[in-house]
Amino acid sequence: LQNMKDQVTQASTNGGWVILTFHHICSNIGAANCQADQSVTPATFNAFASWLKTYSQTASNKTTVKTIDQTVRQYKGSSYPAYQNAVKVPDTPPAPVGVNALSNPSLETTNAGTGFPDCYQPAGWGQNTATWSSTNDASTGVKAESLDVTGYVDGDAKLMPMMDLGTCSPSVVPGRTYELRTAYKSTAISQFALYYRDAAGFWYYWTSSPWFGASSTWADASFVTPPAPANATGVSFGLALIQNGNLITDDYSFVDPGSGTMSIASAKAVGAQSAQLSAAAKADPGARRIGTARPPVTLTKRVHSHVRPYLPGGAKVRPGTRVLPPVVTTGKG
Repeated sequence: LQNMKDQVTQASTNGGWVILTFHHICSNIGAANCQADQSVTPATFNAFASWLKTYSQTASNKTTVKTIDQTVRQYKGSSYPAYQNAVKVPDTPPAPVGVNALSNPSLETTNAGTGFPDCYQPAGWGQNTATWSSTNDASTGVKAESLDVTGYVDGDAKLMPMMDLGTCSPSVVPGRTYELRTAYKSTAISQFALYYRDAAGFWYYWTSSPWFGASSTWADASFVTPPAPANATGVSFGLALIQNGNLITDDYSFVDPGSGTMSIASAKAVGAQSAQLSAAAKADPGARRIGTARPPVTLTKRVHSHVRPYLPGGAKVRPGTRVLPPVVTTGKG
């Protein structure tokens, strides 16, 4: 509350236009739908609004409170455009069978605004510290993404296709199964965490894959999804580091293999295979799925972020739990 008051009083003293934006007004600060860095409690908001009304009514404070719409309309006058109802952006059609649906799959292009690979975002949950770096120790091309996790107590950290309305996150057909892959090197156990988007733009936790063991050479982590949920329109996923250690990822892939909907018998077979793989990884954390020895390369890192949205997954969160509010923009980054 005091910080918000200071923003106003400093503007009153120094002059200027201060824009205060409130994303969420909610009481359960820290929950997935009430992020600590984007939320304010009703009590704090109401206290600030009451104070601001009294403060602005004192002429000597030289403070006027308006919405951005009112301010812009004041200066543009008759040239201010009339309000138009929003037009829904058409859904991005799913990629053809056998085609990688991801943009920038080899992570070669970097978003200048975020420092992360274009069309990708960092995410995670729990008590741990994630440090992200760009590295030239790549599976293909000249760039890959390196993640270091320290202070691990629980949760995970992962790089994921941007959770948007289809510019970066691949579209899916309900009931179909998909194959996702990521090339990786790791000093610790990892696993895929999957999320899906519904028609309203909300994102939900979907499921997680078996564990993948550590690998000192490039290996392929692959997973065949269960049938996409009935209300799913898009998907995002990430190979999550679930221990202290280093994980380097490259060559992301999300493909409709053309198998159509999965039969109950096939789904049970995939489930049994997943259980076997998970058990094997637990029994032998050093085991890896697929590995190909490569010549050594010079490792160059550039640390660019410690931030990540709170995106839970795994045994502590039930499938279908909403993790993000609806997406309102399709722009990259």
